[in-house]
Amino acid sequence: MAERPTRVGVVGADPSGRGFGPRAHIPGILSAPDLELFAVSTAHAETAAAAAERWGASRWYEGFEGLCADPDVDLVTVSVRVRLHRPVVEAALASGKAVYCEWPLGLDPAEAGSMAKAAAERRVPNGVGTQGRFSPAVRLVRELLDRGDIGRPLTFAVTQQLSRFAVDEDRAWLARAEEASGALYVAAGHVTDTIRYLLGDVITVTGLAMTAAPDGTYVDTGVHFTWTAHDVVAYVCRLASGVAGVAHITNLANPSAGFRLRIFGEEGTLTIAAPGYISFARARIWHDRPDGERRDLSIPNAYRDGVELPDEHPGLNVALALRALTRAARSGERFRPDFSDGVALHRVIESIERSSTEGGWQRVAE
Repeated sequence: MAERPTRVGVVGADPSGRGFGPRAHIPGILSAPDLELFAVSTAHAETAAAAAERWGASRWYEGFEGLCADPDVDLVTVSVRVRLHRPVVEAALASGKAVYCEWPLGLDPAEAGSMAKAAAERRVPNGVGTQGRFSPAVRLVRELLDRGDIGRPLTFAVTQQLSRFAVDEDRAWLARAEEASGALYVAAGHVTDTIRYLLGDVITVTGLAMTAAPDGTYVDTGVHFTWTAHDVVAYVCRLASGVAGVAHITNLANPSAGFRLRIFGEEGTLTIAAPGYISFARARIWHDRPDGERRDLSIPNAYRDGVELPDEHPGLNVALALRALTRAARSGERFRPDFSDGVALHRVIESIERSSTEGGWQRVAE
């Protein structure tokens, strides 16, 4: 007898379509054959009911508490502003639910560590939303590296150079550093996790994080404001694997130049290039050999794991991550990236920020 689909409850299901929940989590769940969009919640009854009607969820809740306590919900996904992650995660863990929380996991390493400790104590399956690890392109590159296609990796260079995103006044927190937003916490976090997945943990780093263009205007009201979230991040790092590399991440590219990662090895170079976030973009991969030959690589459909969404859809990698988390929960295996991985990533970001203010190389806390 086939197992029933995993019943998922989404916290942060704005029926207007704003936010990563409606843009990625819900389409990802609806596209995955072994997941069911069972419940949704928002801060208000009328929007929660509208979300359930729009996406066909069986139940809706005003606030997250009822959803997290629902005995028929198997897995809770959290896609609200970072400041609200901890109370939602703690409520889900208290009810014994598997939890998938978007990145950044918390406002800082201490808050993230508290959630990781609670998940470990309760032995609850958990995952953090650095879903770039599940990009079919990234998965293929990991396989090529493991297979030794470029020999021993020696160094890397990564850039993610995107345009500044628009901010509405009622979502002003997106422009504030204290809300764990911007190029440092969000963009550099996703890029760095991809590096950690492919090449190893960051052990030391020196870098810069700054706000180069502080003047902003809310797109809906025309009111002027000041950005405090960083819009430029650059760092050099050493990895536990012995590989060293350099990164440049910005939200000020005009026009956007996208994502590019080059991994230089003893026997050639692998390159991933995408027009936007590697977490949701149609990527190209090629292998430059020492003799000058370039070979474009195709991505096998097997990496899409039966999810019928295009590569550029933000729900694809979320669906792949949720399917993997569901399988891990059923088998008892550890899912990666979990909250412990999220804590480790927070510590890298903290070290970049500390290097930017204090100078010099910083060792990433273990």
